[in-house]
Amino acid sequence: MLSPRRPLLAAAAVSAAVLLLAPPGLPAVGAVALTDSVPRVVRELVAEQLIPPAEAATAPTVAPAPAPGRTGDDRPSRDAGRPELAGPELTARAAERQQTLSGLAEQVRDEAERLDAEARRAAAERRAAEEAAGYDLDLTDPRDIARELAANEYGWTGEQWGCIDELITQESSWNPRAENPSSGAYGLVQALPAEKMATVADDWRTNPATQLRWGFGYIEDVYGTPCEAWSFHLAHNWY
Repeated sequence: MLSPRRPLLAAAAVSAAVLLLAPPGLPAVGAVALTDSVPRVVRELVAEQLIPPAEAATAPTVAPAPAPGRTGDDRPSRDAGRPELAGPELTARAAERQQTLSGLAEQVRDEAERLDAEARRAAAERRAAEEAAGYDLDLTDPRDIARELAANEYGWTGEQWGCIDELITQESSWNPRAENPSSGAYGLVQALPAEKMATVADDWRTNPATQLRWGFGYIEDVYGTPCEAWSFHLAHNWY
């Protein structure tokens, strides 16, 4: 039953209600036009009459359906299943971890000190070996070895080194395995007989340093200097 408080608006209210609640299949243009032209008080009246005040006050509000998927409340927590630790237990756990880390740090320091000591010992042994050899042990080219041996053991540099280079180039072309097929002279300095070089070391057939050390000793004993030996060679084609 319509409210007697608004008799003049009853017809308009009913018309508005009919148009507002028209089924979807009916044309909506007229409804929209009439609805726009109906005063707000009429629309409120329609709502009041269609839904009694008591029901409107108590009508439950329908919440929108949740979107698919997990919500923030039902996602599993990373802390789920973890035991809660009391203060003393946390302190003990931290102390245990600190002790473990301290032990590892000590092991690392000990290993670093051991490796450092080994490196120093190896470096000292290498220096001693190079001092004994008279040249850098990383050298492999016979000419480079000869240059260092001549300078370090005999002081032969500059012009004297030039005479050494000329002499050995003429004799063997700096080939440690060069051998004269007719005389049997062998090696960089063409020692004759070749076995003389064994007085320096047993590896005289393959080690350029052994051959050079014997040859330089021979040059010093017989000629005094490489340039004197080279001058003799130029005059006689042997030395």
